[in-house]
Amino acid sequence: IQTQDPTPASESNIETTQIQEELQTMLRPSEHQERDVIRLLVCYGNKMIQVESGEMDSSNHPIMMDISLAELIVHELQNDNILFDNLNYATIFNEFVSQLSEEKIPESVFFVEHPNADIASLAIDFVSAPHILANWENHGIYTTIEEEILKIAAYKSIFALKSRKLDGMINNVQIELKEIKNEAESIALLQTLSNLNNARREFKKSLGWWQDVKKIN
Repeated sequence: IQTQDPTPASESNIETTQIQEELQTMLRPSEHQERDVIRLLVCYGNKMIQVESGEMDSSNHPIMMDISLAELIVHELQNDNILFDNLNYATIFNEFVSQLSEEKIPESVFFVEHPNADIASLAIDFVSAPHILANWENHGIYTTIEEEILKIAAYKSIFALKSRKLDGMINNVQIELKEIKNEAESIALLQTLSNLNNARREFKKSLGWWQDVKKIN
């Protein structure tokens, strides 16, 4: 008499994948935020957007300048010393840093054909995923506003990653505070904790603002 396994192989594989993803998130709390930033870099890094230059014109309006999405993301993350815990994401990010220093921007095909099988597999997953503009296009909003959509998506991802990294730093300081007995060191750590909390509030405020500008559903 043959008995049938009550759990189909496909369901078992799904459960295994979910468990692996949960373990990965526990080990690397910023996994999802890191992945989203790298996905934008691989798929849209060479797209041009407009950002404020930091200067004003004669009418006191911000002067805009054209930069690539890759330049925006790299500048924002390097400016706050954000590092990637996932080594594959770090490899891809560092490749953008290296090529931007030579005034080049790697195309998605560069990573799809990468000699490192893990990097190539990631890139294939990214470019095979539903297009970020798909839902907009389905509603009759085409690529004439592609630039604005990508800029919003980039800032949302950047601030989400920065906020998540700060959460980890705050947690580490709180653990240190419980173990330190020296009063002077405790005072210094409390000041660090206060600064980190202030920074987190600013990042969350910025993230909330970008989420309210336009929601990409």
